[in-house]
Amino acid sequence: MRDYHFQPGNTESTGRPPGSPNKRTNELRYRLQNRGEVDPADYCSQIVSSPNEPTELKLAVANYLLPYLYPKRGAVPTPRFVEEPFQLPFLEPKTIEQANANIAYLSAQKIQGLISVDDANSAIADNQSFIDNLIAEEELKFKISPPEHRDTTLTIRGGLPALPGTSIVMPVLDGHATNGNGHALAAPTDAVTAIEAAPKAQDP
Repeated sequence: MRDYHFQPGNTESTGRPPGSPNKRTNELRYRLQNRGEVDPADYCSQIVSSPNEPTELKLAVANYLLPYLYPKRGAVPTPRFVEEPFQLPFLEPKTIEQANANIAYLSAQKIQGLISVDDANSAIADNQSFIDNLIAEEELKFKISPPEHRDTTLTIRGGLPALPGTSIVMPVLDGHATNGNGHALAAPTDAVTAIEAAPKAQDP
């Protein structure tokens, strides 16, 4: 006899979808249908529609049917608007410094009573959220590409020769590239001539 039970770790089936009826529920549903039982929803609807049933019973039954026809709506937040428009130093901040400038301005305006407390606090929270997002973005970039993994270009100021196997950019002195032959760092010719032509000191 073949074993149809799935073994642990199988990939052929992902199991019963969430929310779908299980085997026991389906069996009970088929049994009730085969017995010819009246659908409970239909029965409740007949009571509500019957002119012979008391009003209290109709209201109680209708209360059971109501959620199936009109699901309850979640709480809808009340729209909020700025009472009196006000200007900010930076309407659309691009940097943390600009957002901090907006926060400082809003705090000063709130203390002086020029902006309502609710409007000021709401705008301060928006700017603080902008700052938090910028910081989070920089932290994410740091984690993705740490400094030790980034390409770095070194510029050496001096006349050192190029290092074999590197791409170090050597500087330019007086319009001449320091290509490693030392010419760019050589003393001027006139200076060398003047030194050689200088009289030697007499021995005592």
